[in-house]
Amino acid sequence: MGLIKIFTKAKCLRCPAVKEIGKELKKEGVPVLNYDLDTIDGLAEASFYSILSTPSLVIEDEEEKEVISWRGVVPTLQEVKQHLLPLTPVPLPCLEDCVLIRGWSKLAAPSPRLAPCDIVF
Repeated sequence: MGLIKIFTKAKCLRCPAVKEIGKELKKEGVPVLNYDLDTIDGLAEASFYSILSTPSLVIEDEEEKEVISWRGVVPTLQEVKQHLLPLTPVPLPCLEDCVLIRGWSKLAAPSPRLAPCDIVF
């Protein structure tokens, strides 16, 4: 799953809305980090992402690469979730019955509950 970084300032009028999105996502188990640009640590992190306005929200993948960001605007919760879905690992039910052989998965043993697996890795 991806990581969300939220950048805010105390006197920002739109920042509470982005903080609320962060709270909702945390309730759903999404890792969310909040950075206050009124602090040295917040400014340092913001400079890494070239954040010049608040509120800003950045979604990273597992390799800490930026997937998408909103800078100076408040996205909807649904917009943020839409970009998180591709980062959520999808369990493959046949993996316990499959063996990876040279990039192809083959059924290791017949399984009464699963059909042969045709997933290419």
